[in-house]
Amino acid sequence: MSEDSLKSENETWQWRLQYRDTILNSKMSIEQIAQQLNTTIEEICNTRKAVRCRLNTKEMIGIVREINMEKWVLEHTFELTNLKMSKLQERYQLSNTQIRYCRMLLKKLKQKETQSVALI
Repeated sequence: MSEDSLKSENETWQWRLQYRDTILNSKMSIEQIAQQLNTTIEEICNTRKAVRCRLNTKEMIGIVREINMEKWVLEHTFELTNLKMSKLQERYQLSNTQIRYCRMLLKKLKQKETQSVALI
């Protein structure tokens, strides 16, 4: 690498580390961060990845909890079968993919239950 490119890379990393708290802020949207730092959304996404990799950290959004999915799905059977996707998203802050997974898991659990009852 040339001396100029090394200097540029060092300056880039100084900037990334200087603004790392803002860049990794999970309470702000990527658009807000890009606007505040006068840069593009794509650059913020790439910078987040690079800073996390360098700092060996993971992004935490909100409270991270471990839950037993099967138990949760069974407890929320009525909602999963009767509410529309948008209501479920609003109520439980889940993505479409997460809701589809929960519904698929519920279907499998019901099939297992039906099979075990049929065997008795």
